[in-house]
Amino acid sequence: MAHMCVKTRRLDVALVCLGNMGHARGARALRKSMQSGDPPEVQVATLAIQLGLLDEAQLLFTKCGRFDLVNRLLQTRNRWDEAFKVAEKHDRIHLRNTYYNYANYLESLGSVESAVEKSDIHYFHLYHLTGVFIGDGLPKFLAS
Repeated sequence: MAHMCVKTRRLDVALVCLGNMGHARGARALRKSMQSGDPPEVQVATLAIQLGLLDEAQLLFTKCGRFDLVNRLLQTRNRWDEAFKVAEKHDRIHLRNTYYNYANYLESLGSVESAVEKSDIHYFHLYHLTGVFIGDGLPKFLAS
């Protein structure tokens, strides 16, 4: 029933459905979005995210022109190429942050060389690179 609330855009019914499902986190996120005065599409997209309807949420964010939220959603889904395209075309203010998050993602996977390569291209901060190399990254990088 809650999935139908996304399709019909009935947020009042969705709150009841989330309560009956015992989905307290989803109900709280939806209530917070409703109280903050977000556009209706963003509120429905918040509901869609809580229900796992991520493609529907992406369409709703795009429909209302919130490309910053589209970018963030794509990053959390590890769809980095699409996130770069959205950031380069519609969300230029978050482009550098997107590359920074991607370099952190590569670093968490243990791919220090790729993280350094991405950071060189997109003007990574020196203090972050030293943090990468202080760990076990420097001996590996120097050995290559």
